[in-house]
Amino acid sequence: MTDWTIPGEHRPPSLRLRQGCAMLGGALVFAVIVGPGPDRFYLTPLGIGLVYLLAAAAGGRRGGYWATATVLVGWGAAVVWGT
Repeated sequence: MTDWTIPGEHRPPSLRLRQGCAMLGGALVFAVIVGPGPDRFYLTPLGIGLVYLLAAAAGGRRGGYWATATVLVGWGAAVVWGT
């Protein structure tokens, strides 16, 4: 019987590697696009959500991160739309 209370236990190392590379690559692209400018700060939730979405897509159905990605993308879209 599998204990589902421990997060990430059922993920193979190759899946974690793919997701880690997607997170790192997305974070680097996000840092270049948004940069340190205060006028682009409103893009932060949307950018982080898109990075999580990239990691979720890299992991497929078993990858996790889908709930976090959808919430952050929705929040970020609302922030961008509201400004």
